[in-house]
Amino acid sequence: MHTTYRGKILYPSYILMGESSTVDGISVVDSSPTILNNEIFQCNNAGINIYGHSSPIINNNTIRQNNIGILFDQSFSGSPTISMNNILDNNNSNVALRSMESIDVTENWWGATDLIKIQDKLHDMQDQPALEKVAFEPFLIEPVKIE
Repeated sequence: MHTTYRGKILYPSYILMGESSTVDGISVVDSSPTILNNEIFQCNNAGINIYGHSSPIINNNTIRQNNIGILFDQSFSGSPTISMNNILDNNNSNVALRSMESIDVTENWWGATDLIKIQDKLHDMQDQPALEKVAFEPFLIEPVKIE
């Protein structure tokens, strides 16, 4: 089954919270769900935002045209499994690390095979020395076919 999420607000959270808020496609908070066979795009914050102690399995998804593809919040700790995805063409970063945990996002398609182009869209210790590393090698050399 193929599911599409376009980053539309499902309820006016800014009214409930009394402030304007950003839209994540999927928020993972202190949990370990399986996120499988989705197209997550056009979210004005993150396609997937991971908070707290979470170890989701993220497999066989296309994550594109969001502000950030996958965001690891400052509160993040855990051991996610993120592979066999198409993570590309996100505005700011394909993966942004804000926590002190290193992340393994190997075996994904990044929309390119040039190491510099891929690294330019990853936010980690290369951008902020206090952060850890986003490990992306080895990476796929062609897109994943999403069924």
